[in-house]
Parts: sequence; C-alpha cells; structure tokens
Amino acid sequence: AWPHIGAVRPEARWVYVRTTARRRAINHHRDETAQRRDTARTTPLDDLHDDRHGPTPEDLAIAREALADVRTGVRTVMAELPEESRLYIVLRHRGFSYQQIADTLGVRIPAVQSRLYRATKRFEEKLGPAPKGLTWIEIAGELTNDHEA
Repeated sequence: AWPHIGAVRPEARWVYVRTTARRRAINHHRDETAQRRDTARTTPLDDLHDDRHGPTPEDLAIAREALADVRTGVRTVMAELPEESRLYIVLRHRGFSYQQIADTLGVRIPAVQSRLYRATKRFEEKLGPAPKGLTWIEIAGELTNDHEA
C-alpha cells in the first residue's frame, strides 16, 4: 500500500490503508483456507480409520446443536462489535502478530491489545468463558466469513 500512498488524496489516506489491510487479510485467509481444504482432500485412505466405538447418533445430535448455539452466539456478539474490532479479530486469527496488526492499520501495539481485550471481555459477558483450550478470538475468527471482515 505504501508505494501507492502518494497517489491518494491526503484526506482519503486512512480509508485507503484500512481498505488495503482488510483486502490483504481476506486474501490471506482465503489462501490459508484453500491450502487446508486441499490438504484434507489429499489425505491417504490408509490414514482414515473406522471407529466402531465412536459417539452415538444422539451424542452427535447434541454436539451439533451445542455447536450451532455457540456459532449463533459468536455471530451475534461479532455483529454488535464495531467494524474496526472485527478487523482486529480477523487479523489476529489469521496469524498476524500484534506488531503486524499495528503496522498494517497504522496504530500502536497497546491499541491493538486493548481492542482485542475489550472484544474478548464482550464475548465473555455475553457467552461466558470460552470452551476449554480455545479463546473467543480464535472461535470468532474461524466463524467470520470474508464478507464480514
């Protein structure tokens, strides 16, 4: 973005940088998703196993319903957050460090940390503690579609 910033009107530079950052984040996510999807398609059949003592259909139905509830809750909270907070969450989920987010968005690291902390607290207020081994930022980032970023 910086090599072309001179061609942008001074009053439009912040919008230009935010739009560029958002588009780069979307492209990064799309590339990672495609890579994971392609890896899953090429799993050798020998690596797949038949688990005859797995969960019952009832267990699976309960798990699907619980997952649907979590997804709905996360999407509701994400919709309530400011667009800027959603962008921070998406960038963090996509592997950007605090420094990279700060550099990309033209803010300082404490601003990034504060925004993510407040978003996490908002999730905890609405949905309670995150599931064991996960954070709300990870879950929200995973459920965010490209058009929502």
